Amino acid sequence: MQWKSWRVMPDEIKVEVRGQLSTNYNLEDLDEESLTYVNRLFVERYKQWKCDLHHHFLAFDDPQVALQEGCPKELEGRDDSWEWLCAHFQAPEFVNKAQVNKGNRKKKTLLHHSGSRPFSYRMDARRREGSKFLEIDVFGDVYVRPGNELAGPFISCDGRAKFPTGLETMYWSNKSAFFGVRACHC
Repeated sequence: MQWKSWRVMPDEIKVEVRGQLSTNYNLEDLDEESLTYVNRLFVERYKQWKCDLHHHFLAFDDPQVALQEGCPKELEGRDDSWEWLCAHFQAPEFVNKAQVNKGNRKKKTLLHHSGSRPFSYRMDARRREGSKFLEIDVFGDVYVRPGNELAGPFISCDGRAKFPTGLETMYWSNKSAFFGVRACHC
């Protein structure tokens, strides 16, 4: 697999991959919506696979050692793919992009961790649960502080919303109104 992304991979290779998976899954005669969904899964899985291989590559102090001794088991017998990936991971374009992305991730003050479910669905669910502060509850459900992903960071001991330092007001927008929410600083 010697492509920068799933999107630039030739269609005949994509069809071959889907064909190999057809032994376990029925991927024939998919409607357009299902095919789009499956392709999105392939995009994400290919990206994650390359990310995992990049982490494996970075585990070696020297790129030459990684090239000569670091070929992962899944690429054994396909040395040309490992050589391509090692060169790709050292290419200035890739290195620069990785550094910029790493810097951008460090700048984040809040992490979004709710997946692709639309906020409107979350608002409706909170409304059905009887929430009186929809915007605050959804904000607390969706965002966490970096390094504190498992905690409930936006609720104080008295049950009021508690926002990160420096965030005085949260504005929740929808098509018809803006809601200003004051944060307590306890």
